[in-house]
Amino acid sequence: MISFDSTVIRNLNQYIEGINYYLPDTISVKEANIMNDDFDPRRHALSRTYRYNIVNSEKRHPLLNRFFFRVTNKLDILKINHSKSLFIGEHNFKQFAGPLPKGINTYREILDIYVLKQQNVVQFIVKGKSFLRRQVRRMVGLLVDIGLGKVTYDELEGMLDCSIKPISYTTLPPHGLCLVNVEYSDKFYKNGD
Repeated sequence: MISFDSTVIRNLNQYIEGINYYLPDTISVKEANIMNDDFDPRRHALSRTYRYNIVNSEKRHPLLNRFFFRVTNKLDILKINHSKSLFIGEHNFKQFAGPLPKGINTYREILDIYVLKQQNVVQFIVKGKSFLRRQVRRMVGLLVDIGLGKVTYDELEGMLDCSIKPISYTTLPPHGLCLVNVEYSDKFYKNGD
């Protein structure tokens, strides 16, 4: 999600084609909207949805290396699905964040978490109102640890209510993480999309 002001009036397809002309092949603008002048893409987001991709396999998958994190030991998806509901709702995610500036509010609301498994690919879809730095990668990392039997349901519950400190921080690498959607209220769109 990017936003910019322009004094040049063009149709939206011209903006998309013009921007894509200058971008490398690995990035592409797919959609553009005209927003109200007071629109702020960060402050006005209703929710953000992230996907974390894992390939659960002893064997390497070279074509997936760039966008998937590989877990070699078998994940217990039932344990993961049982534990993921602990994250739903508003919690103090201080213990799930990277370094933070002093005084920042560490309470965040998680709206939903889905765990999808197809063959040896596991995708974690996390939807929340907002996130702290490294929060999604640490949340998914702890769910992976639960699936590997390294962390229990009760330990995760204690981390969320801040009654126990995490034994260790599991921060998954960034290459499996992708922002897949940001939702905004219709009131910010000038072009009715």
